[in-house]
Amino acid sequence: MMEGRSNDKNFFTGLRTTTAPPTLRDGAREANFLPHVGTLVGKVVSDPFCFLEAAMKFTVARDVLAEAVSWTARALPVRPASPILAGVRIKAEGDELTLSSFDYEVSANSHIPATVDEAGEVLVSGRLLADISKSLPSKPVSVELDGQKVNLVCGSSHFTLAVMPLDEYPLLPAQPTGIGAIDSSTLSQAVSQVSIAASRDDTLPLLTGVRIEINGPAITLLATDRYRLAMRELDWGRPTPRSKRSHWLRPVSSRTSPSR
Repeated sequence: MMEGRSNDKNFFTGLRTTTAPPTLRDGAREANFLPHVGTLVGKVVSDPFCFLEAAMKFTVARDVLAEAVSWTARALPVRPASPILAGVRIKAEGDELTLSSFDYEVSANSHIPATVDEAGEVLVSGRLLADISKSLPSKPVSVELDGQKVNLVCGSSHFTLAVMPLDEYPLLPAQPTGIGAIDSSTLSQAVSQVSIAASRDDTLPLLTGVRIEINGPAITLLATDRYRLAMRELDWGRPTPRSKRSHWLRPVSSRTSPSR
């Protein structure tokens, strides 16, 4: 938290100032104080006197980071409609690190433990971060936001990533409340078995997906391309009170399939 003075008014902010203290212009400046995303307190002025940069610094285990980044980046589109959708959002808060990706169709979130020195969030290239994470030595990784770049240090390795505009990134959808659990390997095998019958013809999008039906403790997966039909039934154990009968259609693609 930093303290400053503007037009004889004190202000406090969780951001770092990057220029000299503000100066008066024509004696008419009024500061408005509003919360800033990613900080406890922020300062917004109608006609800014200075530039502010968000602060973020944390340390995380190399293997934990590499696995989380790889899993999150798997949901990134190969040809994003907008360059901003190729980014992975990193949020450091408390003793946890949250990595997120979203392309208006598929979202992915990963939560890992980390030592957070300064809370904050940033958006960087997901695939580039994934490649870097895999090449790091088995030592703790220190990440720090420095202006418009992110410095990543691990042992003798040092990398710098450009920051992407976080304010242009879409809001992530709210995660629904879980109604049950199933073994990941069992679900992966079931999806692989039925998805081979799904159509590859994009002119019939309804046939390119897998229908998932939930009826109490039973889950049924179905797929068809009009010429063949594949079905697999699973038992996911004791249902919760919210495990009522429901169904939906899940698109099949290489980046969203649980088998990957």
